[in-house]
Amino acid sequence: MQRNAGKGCLCNSNSRHTIVPVLSVDIPSGLNGDTGRVMGAAIQAWKTVTFHKMKQGLLFNPDCTGEVAVEQIGLPD
Repeated sequence: MQRNAGKGCLCNSNSRHTIVPVLSVDIPSGLNGDTGRVMGAAIQAWKTVTFHKMKQGLLFNPDCTGEVAVEQIGLPD
């Protein structure tokens, strides 16, 4: 594991090429959902599935979030 110097993501040096993809549920561990700032260290996911609405912080750190999908869970807007 190493820290991605530019973004602060904690990742395997070949994390995008491993045979075990990382799926983050709601937000990658260690990533602030409001600011996208890495809080110490954060997981580098291949994909993040969040619920109800897009979290602002997911837009600012794509190196940690990977592809982002928003799933509806029946909450009113």
